[in-house]
Amino acid sequence: VSNRGAGTATAYTSLRDTVLSTVPGGNSAYYFSAGGSKLYLGNNTGRSVTVIDTTDDSVVTTILLPVGSNPQQPLTVGTKVYVPSQTTNIVSVIDSVTDTILTNISVPHGVVYPNYPVLVGTKIFLTNLNNETVDVIDTVTDTIIATITVGDYPSFIVVAGSKLFVINNGGPGAGIPSVSVIDINSISYNSP
Repeated sequence: VSNRGAGTATAYTSLRDTVLSTVPGGNSAYYFSAGGSKLYLGNNTGRSVTVIDTTDDSVVTTILLPVGSNPQQPLTVGTKVYVPSQTTNIVSVIDSVTDTILTNISVPHGVVYPNYPVLVGTKIFLTNLNNETVDVIDTVTDTIIATITVGDYPSFIVVAGSKLFVINNGGPGAGIPSVSVIDINSISYNSP
């Protein structure tokens, strides 16, 4: 469990609801993704991702992201970890074997706050909070291959069968809350 504000992560046992250990994370550790025997903890205001070994609950390393990064929800896909950053409009791709950055994918729509990635097959669907869009990233080529227009301030994505349900919460302004339904099979993808 990430402990936002405390900069730590806590490991629990489900057998007795007992704390096993508390591991130091980074500045404002908030979001995490598991991959193999590692946990990737996004340090929301700390411009970094802390890597934790889940076998002994120790910090393996801290990966520094580009200047200005505000890492959001990491998403593990095979041997890659995708980390969107709201303030830099990039998605950093980390190699989970070497714990180094492979590439940074630019989200080209201005100040959009990329967030909430969801994996469907080999594609990541990523909300852009301030742009009323969802970008599609091909995890083979690490490129954006489609942009889908949705409602005001898309905040979460739920996958159900061949459909994506995008929860648009209307945002901090006068937006209207709604749910955009996308048929995954009808999306036109650009060639990578």
